[in-house]
Amino acid sequence: MSANFKECPCCHETWKDYTDFAFDPTIDLIGTQPNIESPLEGHFVFTHNKTGCLSTFLVQIKEFLYINTDIYTFSKFIQSTKDCNGFCKDLGSFNTCSHPHCKSKQIKKIRTILNTRDRAIIKKLDSQ
Repeated sequence: MSANFKECPCCHETWKDYTDFAFDPTIDLIGTQPNIESPLEGHFVFTHNKTGCLSTFLVQIKEFLYINTDIYTFSKFIQSTKDCNGFCKDLGSFNTCSHPHCKSKQIKKIRTILNTRDRAIIKKLDSQ
């Protein structure tokens, strides 16, 4: 028996895979908790808006890399450098980095796909 993708720490509802999780209307992406030293070890912050639950929990960014494989073509993270505009440090910011080669820009792209529940992108990836 394979493990579930995620389990709510409060009500213990489970999601069998990433599409189940991403399309659940009771899951709201509320922000990003960055890890400046190791950005892929940062977290997306979700709230489970189910009646009687309302738990907030973290899911590591690297668990969603399949949504945006472009992240592997970007050469560096520019967080905390003079070129960084600081959007990744802001938990609630949905602004996108203007630096053309920053991997953090691709993390924001994943966040946007999750936030909009872009079914076309997620389903296409699920079928590959």
